[in-house]
Parts: sequence; structure tokens; C-alpha cells
Amino acid sequence: MLLELCQELPADGIVICAPARSELADACRSLGFEVRDFFVPKLRDVGVLAYGRYLVRAISALTSYVVDERITVLHSFLSLTTKVAAPVALLTGVPLVQSVHDITSTDEIGWLKSSTQYLVTRSAQPQRMIAVSHFVRASLISQGYRADRIEVIHNGVAPPLRSPTGLTRTSLGIDPEAVVFLHVGRITEWKGHMVTVKAFDMLRDRVKQRLAHLLIVGRPFGPDDEQFAATLAEAIGQLPATECITMIPHTSAPGDLYTLADVVVVPSVRPDPFPTVVLEAGMTGRPAIVSDQGGGQEAVLPDSTGLVIQPTPYELSLAMERALDDLWRTEAGQLARRHIESKFSRSKYASQVVQVWHEASRARTRGPGLMPRTVKIMRGMAM
Repeated sequence: MLLELCQELPADGIVICAPARSELADACRSLGFEVRDFFVPKLRDVGVLAYGRYLVRAISALTSYVVDERITVLHSFLSLTTKVAAPVALLTGVPLVQSVHDITSTDEIGWLKSSTQYLVTRSAQPQRMIAVSHFVRASLISQGYRADRIEVIHNGVAPPLRSPTGLTRTSLGIDPEAVVFLHVGRITEWKGHMVTVKAFDMLRDRVKQRLAHLLIVGRPFGPDDEQFAATLAEAIGQLPATECITMIPHTSAPGDLYTLADVVVVPSVRPDPFPTVVLEAGMTGRPAIVSDQGGGQEAVLPDSTGLVIQPTPYELSLAMERALDDLWRTEAGQLARRHIESKFSRSKYASQVVQVWHEASRARTRGPGLMPRTVKIMRGMAM
């Protein structure tokens, strides 16, 4: 959500640290932000020794920059950057704000990674942690993080979401009268694609007289995902209604997908921190059927703007059947748009983050550090 945040804020006084030749850096520059080159590879890509050298260089460079430029707040958006931001905050006395968009419990990422992240983060005693959902906040508290330092700020979206993909029902071979269920996102097992396919098959078996179509949009991101994608495609090919299921690759501009669909399904079988797709669906006036696993349900008013279900094929198929009701679908979509606009706007998200920055700046630590204790001009660095 760093780019979304930048789109709502003036560039003056904020410095972005990102890989200099990345799409994110280019987008931030186009908005007028100063971008400092920042890159730390993943451990698995370079090995332990090289990774250690990258970390040391990054910590040294960022410490010098924070001191020289009189930075007053550090904001880390990723667990990777926290490994640099936390030591720098400890060395300089600059307050750290950490956004947590992932579930970092032992069950989700393993004991070693979870414990390391906890120790690194606690070493800097972040002034604030911003959890993307109440579910993520509860997970952090259960791991031992200080509850009084964790604030929930949900992601936000802004209209218009329409984008010129060139995709239409006609180009995709979808009957214009069909009720289209959209499953959009990374093709991976825990996102519940197999649940969606099985549920759709059950739906078609029960309501043969109604036209329904399933549109799956996304792509795999790694070897395990690719293997699952192959399994998913094979399962679809064996269904009697395979002609009513369309799969297309991921698109970076999915706006038109929501407008050509009628209902969005998000049946994650493992906790999802806070799927943005639920917000995007509501902003385009589409009700969402959301798993009760994770934070996605926090953006839905059950039975009003969408449905919250256990992520099983049977439960999803029942929800899909209810969504075939034209009146319910229309009313739920209208309510969803009003709900998302009022509670999850991008401007609201940005104003809440800025408020946290100001609070963190005012509550600066008085312990050892290299930074001067008073800074007249507010400057922030987002990583």
C-alpha cells in the first residue's frame, strides 16, 4: 500500500526508499517523491554470507542518511526492510512505525522466521505497529507484541477502478445473461481456487436452468503454485460444465474484470490478512462472498454487503446459489459500494497513517541515539 499512500499525500517531507530501477520507484518519482536506492535481496537468492554483507551495508547507509538529513520518523512496510529499519531506529533514536500486512505467527511462517522477526522488531521497540486488520493485530498480540503499540488501519481504495483491459464478456465467450462469479488473485492452493471450482460444479448441478459462469483471473508465483495451477486446470477439464469456466492470466489493471462480473468470491482456506479484492469488489458495486478465515470478513457486512462463509465447497455453493437472486445481488452491491466508500477510502487510510507518524514523532525516545532531540521540520522516510 506504499504507492496508494503516496497517491494521497504531498511529496514534500517524505523520502521513499526502494530499489532505484523498480516500478515502485518509477511510480513514486512520477508523483514527485524523492527516492533513495534501497535493495536487500532475499536470503535464498544470495546465501548467508552475501545476505549478511547486504544487510550491514544497508544499515550503515541508512543510518548515515537518517543522521545527515535529520529524518524524524522511519516507516517500514515490509518484514524485509524491518531487518534494516529496526537496527537503524535503535542506533539513531528515531521512532519506528512498522506496517504489518502479513500473518507472522509460527504456524504461518515457521518458528525460526517468526522468532527472528519478533526479536528484530522488539529490539527497536517500534513506537507504533500498524496492523492491516484486527485479525493481524490479534495474531501479533498472541506472539507477544505490545498491544498498546498496535493500531489497526485497514487498507483503502479509491475510485475509479475501471481500467482499459479490453476484456468483455463477448471477448471471453461469456453469455451476456449469465451470472458471473469472479475469483481474482494469485493462483495458489490456500487462496481456495479448488474450493471455488468444486462449489461452482455443485451449483451448476443444482440450478441447471440458470446461466452461471466462473471467471478465474491470476497466475502462479513459484514452483509450488505452478504445480497447483496445473492440478487446478486438470480438475476444471474434467468437469461436465468446463465450458462455463474461463481462466485468464493475471492483469495489473483488473478494473474492468469487476464490472463484467456480478459477484466476487474470496474463499481462502487459510487466514488471509486483508484481501484488497474485497474492497475493490465493493467499490465497483459487487457483493463479495468471503471466507471466515482471516481479515477479509472485516470489510463485509454479513448478509448485507456480502456473505461470510466457511471455505468449503458446499458452503460456497449455497452462497453462490443465494447470489443468483437478482434483487439481493443488486441491493448488496449498492450497499457494498456505500460501505467501502465510507469506511475504506484511500484518503481515510492515508490520513490515519499520517496521524500515526505525528504521534510517533511527538513520542520520540529519550534513550541513547545519534539524532538531535529536537527537529523543527517534520521529515519522514517510508520504506
